[in-house]
Amino acid sequence: MAKRGKRRRHNQQAEDTAQKKRTREGDSGVSDEGNAVAVQASYTGSDDYTIPPPFELSSDESSKSDVDKLWKYVVNDKDWKATPIQRQLWSILLKKEKSVVGIAPTGSGKTMAYGIPSLLRQESLLVLVPTRELVQQVAAVCSKIVKGLQDSNMEKPYLVVPIYGGVDKKSQREMMDQVNDKTLAVVATPGRLLDLLKDSTFATSFQPSWIVLDEADQLSKDGDLGPQVEEILGIVKSPSTTLAMISATYPDKAKAKFEKWVDDDYILVQVDSVDAAKSSFGKIPPNLKQVLHVCSDHKKPKKLMSTLQMIQKQQTGRNVPLGIVFFARIEKVKYVSGLLEKEGIAHISLHSQLSTPQRAQSLHVFQSGKRPLLLATDIAARGINIAAVQYVIQYDFPSNLQQYIHRCGRAGRCGQEGTVYSFFTRNLKALATDMISLLEKTDAWVDPNLRALVGNGASKEKKSKGGAKPKKNKADFEKKNVKRTDNNLEDDDNEEFPELAPGRIVLKRASHVSDASSSEDENEE
Repeated sequence: MAKRGKRRRHNQQAEDTAQKKRTREGDSGVSDEGNAVAVQASYTGSDDYTIPPPFELSSDESSKSDVDKLWKYVVNDKDWKATPIQRQLWSILLKKEKSVVGIAPTGSGKTMAYGIPSLLRQESLLVLVPTRELVQQVAAVCSKIVKGLQDSNMEKPYLVVPIYGGVDKKSQREMMDQVNDKTLAVVATPGRLLDLLKDSTFATSFQPSWIVLDEADQLSKDGDLGPQVEEILGIVKSPSTTLAMISATYPDKAKAKFEKWVDDDYILVQVDSVDAAKSSFGKIPPNLKQVLHVCSDHKKPKKLMSTLQMIQKQQTGRNVPLGIVFFARIEKVKYVSGLLEKEGIAHISLHSQLSTPQRAQSLHVFQSGKRPLLLATDIAARGINIAAVQYVIQYDFPSNLQQYIHRCGRAGRCGQEGTVYSFFTRNLKALATDMISLLEKTDAWVDPNLRALVGNGASKEKKSKGGAKPKKNKADFEKKNVKRTDNNLEDDDNEEFPELAPGRIVLKRASHVSDASSSEDENEE
């Protein structure tokens, strides 16, 4: 690390001089469904390296490249267009000259952005992800890419191996030890892979040509996953390994870890959309509509039911839209599930207390549309790629905007329209300023009550700095309550989202459901 720091200081002056030139050379106005999207690609090394321009897909059938053919095979939809992050990463990774940090909005096809070029080169691949659901999903995409490659002249067959906890470790170990003449693509959670690397002969033979850290922000900030990733890199990473770190956000706290894991001379690719906050490069896709409303915690059940009513009334055609409702605690998932059952609303749950087969079954039933509403904790907030999800409801607002971005990204995948409804309670007023900024940047409606939270917070802070609080008399109390009623800060019983239909379902008070119960365990073996 000392050597790296010395090198960075030595190169800083030259880097400052050349950075503007390199960034300008790497910038590209890539069109995404007709909208100009800025793709910034900058190189951090000291040598004179030119970043390749975004990959151009061919419309001429006679001149289609292997990437063109593979892309069309995987998406199986002639109307889909490659996204900016896909086109830029394809051109960089196909050359396999530099490691990459890729930052792009959720739903922009980052799995295929790294999966197509790495597998097309027919070299061994390791993808690390934070959850078992992501393992299954990424492995499925890789398997489809490999199937598309079967018609080409592969030197030897690919074997895509998903590795995660909750299943028999012995069978996984035996499968890894019998790879033999196959090119291996391993998709794994760090904990279980580390166990296998320590317990089998596989560790001595597996040195992947490619290592991808998908959801790199989560891998880097987690107290358990981060050290596991570092240990795995120490075992399997070689000087010839190309590393790709992929994420929807790039928070300040993660940057140091990113730079520790990646090579000194890497390419940073950022797809500009809407910043989540000053401390993050997180993005909100422009095709997502955001509707946030300030409400009291005990009124959330009624808000949820009226929102679902509104969505149902807006439905056109026979296809029922898929939606996800996010909760902070498992007990709240169970409580709301009981309410929905009483109302006859078809739904299914997903959380960490379910076994691996139960989780897989929940996702399958949800995706098939048999139960079009998924009640989930944040275990479903990252990487779950179901293109048909049209709306997300944040029953419990997350504690940070990075998680807000990931939840939002479950709707509006692949450029489709989507809507995110959020219930924001007064105890989260510390997030109000950044949330207002985020909503304004996307031209979204801003609840006046959210602005009032910022105003009240500033006022209280000013009073606290001025000395002791004055005594409150009855007149002051009544005056304060009148003002609060005028501002609707406490969420009047008749207040709803501006878009909601007038019909209501009033449910019993839910304030007895404690936030202190059954916290969700996001980490996986």
